[in-house]
Amino acid sequence: MIRINVGGVIFHTLGRTLEDAGGLLKSVVLNPDSFARDPYNDNIVFLDRNPKKFEEILDMCRNNGRPLREKIPTRLLDEMEYYNITTRIPFRFEAGDQINLKMNGIENIAWITEITLHDISIKTHEWNIVRCAHTDVWTGTEFILRR
Repeated sequence: MIRINVGGVIFHTLGRTLEDAGGLLKSVVLNPDSFARDPYNDNIVFLDRNPKKFEEILDMCRNNGRPLREKIPTRLLDEMEYYNITTRIPFRFEAGDQINLKMNGIENIAWITEITLHDISIKTHEWNIVRCAHTDVWTGTEFILRR
């Protein structure tokens, strides 16, 4: 169990939840001494961020690995980028969206079948399902699958 103070609100969660989220939250668990401390609450890690938004992000992290049912609200974009938890894919796309996918230099239509905080499943024009990390397929402007 880990306690963390975000913007004056104390959150309790499993260290594994933060580790699995990755980014800054993983660092909170693995390198807590590199963060500011809250001297009023047993010197726990203090993050000067919005606690209401963190609560939503923590809920998503608790479901890490499960498919996102809808796009992440853009109001959380700055926080997600600060915590370095995910790419912009879950903000822009959702399951069922048709995309252009470049494979072996050829662009074809494909469909997103599932998105999690870190992974994406894509049905190719050949009807194959490909699952990979966001960063393995998304350049920031286009989907490219290298095989």
